[in-house]
Parts: sequence; structure tokens; C-alpha cells
Amino acid sequence: MRKDDEKNLTIKDIARLCKVSISTVSRAINNDPTINRKTRDRILQIVRQYHYIPNNSARNLRMTDSNTIALLVKGIAIPSSRR
Repeated sequence: MRKDDEKNLTIKDIARLCKVSISTVSRAINNDPTINRKTRDRILQIVRQYHYIPNNSARNLRMTDSNTIALLVKGIAIPSSRR
């Protein structure tokens, strides 16, 4: 990997380098107890080696709930007496 690529290292890049899924990288970074210790150590070694810093803006976009409900109604008619 080139030096300028290190500045923009993404979680996808780490997954590719470690030959694991993106969710496995996420679990390792977030210290999920269900991940294999050797796998976590290998991922965190790459994270340290490339000085990876998670993108909080991307994380917030992914995790934010909007609490919005859409309602589509077809065929509402106004009674003829109200026209």
C-alpha cells in the first residue's frame, strides 16, 4: 500500500488486508467478546500499523435512527356533500 493510501484507509481496506469480512473488522475494533482472539489481534495489528482512525461521520450516518414512519393512502375521496 502506498503512503498516500494510508491516509484514507477504510474499514473495507482493513477487511481486504486481513482477508475477513467488514463486520469482523468492526467487531474487532469494538472489542466484541465473540470474535476469535487471534483474528482480533491480527486486525488490530493492521489498525495500528496503518494508523487507522474510524470515520465517525460515516458511523453516525449508518447508526442514526430517524424514527420516521411513511404512510401512503390511495383513493381518499371527499364526500360530495362537502364540495
